[in-house]
Amino acid sequence: MKKLITFLIFFTMLFSFAGCKKKEPLDNIIDKCAISFAKAYLVNNFEYNPNIAFYISERLDGFHLQENEEIKFPYYYFIYDRVNVLFCVGVYCSENNDTGSITYPYMGKFVYSALVDETTTSILKEKNLYPSKALINKEISLTDIKNIDINENLLSQDTSLMIQELLVELSLKKIKNIAYTAEDKFYIKNPIKDYSIVIEDKKNISINEKLIYPLFMNDEIIGLYEFNHDGTISCIQIVGQDSIFTKAYQTSDKFILIHGGDYPYLKTYCLYGDEKLDAETICEMLTDPIFIKTKKEIDQLLKKLQPYELLLEIEVNEIEKN
Repeated sequence: MKKLITFLIFFTMLFSFAGCKKKEPLDNIIDKCAISFAKAYLVNNFEYNPNIAFYISERLDGFHLQENEEIKFPYYYFIYDRVNVLFCVGVYCSENNDTGSITYPYMGKFVYSALVDETTTSILKEKNLYPSKALINKEISLTDIKNIDINENLLSQDTSLMIQELLVELSLKKIKNIAYTAEDKFYIKNPIKDYSIVIEDKKNISINEKLIYPLFMNDEIIGLYEFNHDGTISCIQIVGQDSIFTKAYQTSDKFILIHGGDYPYLKTYCLYGDEKLDAETICEMLTDPIFIKTKKEIDQLLKKLQPYELLLEIEVNEIEKN
């Protein structure tokens, strides 16, 4: 009898584990990326109300698939109200972090989301008439938040030197493909501090610091390099005259960027630690409960603001042109 009970327990546990297959990390990233974009798009375009039900479909395989290790991109998701498909979200993979509005780093690449065009959405509707769907919106309550931690990206001397070597290498690769004269000056300033506010759970908020190194040609930013926690540096957004980085440097050499890492806190704000320059921005930020909750910590960051000074000069005298 004892052997029979042991045998039954073993098989119960075996089937229990088999039925609870854990999602792969990339699967979780893909789903999170789609849901984050969907919620942000609902906020911006559908007068989102957390008390109204919105739904997301199961993940739909697309067509014209791009092979990426064991995962095929793109993937698609329908977003519904109670009855109708409102829009379609696509999740893609890229070597560069300069494409989608919401991106997640993964194994040296970037998973990003974007709105799917109407033609592709129509084809998907025909192929996937009745996919199952799940409720996606939950009202976030901040009333129980007890802990707010600022996680600064403190670099050791060895890491700083390693980053500087990488920055010189990446900068030279970029410079040799652009037109310049002997009078042009190339340099990198100390990293821009970019802070993401993330709700970890019902009791904890993290404010995570990211370092973004700007490459200048004379007074113009021509490149931005983001330091990743895995020790690599990736090129980020293409920098134009309308970019938040260019506008910030046109205003002051002393500023920080603050934004949310997840719905609904996606908008990026630029603060200069100056009462007059920041007045309008802070007024707008304080209409949002996440910024009201974290105002004390943001004030701490602003008090420590220092101008972004010269870090490296890039010598291009002996560079080999293509």
